[in-house]
Order: sequence, then C-alpha cells, then structure tokens
Amino acid sequence: MSNKKVPETVELRKKSVAELLRLLRETYKSMAKDKLDLSLNKIKNTNVLFSHKKLIARIKTVLKEKQILKTIEVNRSKTD
Repeated sequence: MSNKKVPETVELRKKSVAELLRLLRETYKSMAKDKLDLSLNKIKNTNVLFSHKKLIARIKTVLKEKQILKTIEVNRSKTD
C-alpha cells in the first residue's frame, strides 16, 4: 500500500458515490498488486492486505448507508 493516509469513516461519508466507487476500484487494484508483491516476497508487511480489506469494508458500508438513506427519502416523498 502506498504511504497515503487511510481515510476514516467520517471522511468517507463526505465523499460522493462516484468518488467512493473510484476509491473502491483503486483499493481493489492496490490490494491485488500487494498480494502479488507479497507472494513474490517483495514486501514483508502482511498487515498491508488487512488494511486494504478494512478500507474496502468501510467503503462498502458507507455506500450501503447512502443507498438506504436514498431509499428512505424516496419512500417518504411517495407517502407525502
């Protein structure tokens, strides 16, 4: 993983859905690269993969929250 700071959940909630999807794609790509590097013994830190998985879970959680909020808003507008 690069030396970028891992975004906190609060920071992720401020991002748009498009930004979150882009970040999710980048994280998957980075994780695949790091898996390969780890298998080739280019990196020794196995915690890198763990941090990728945690970030992916955070992003997916925030995306799901946004989807649920949007559904609630649509249902409220239908009942009003």
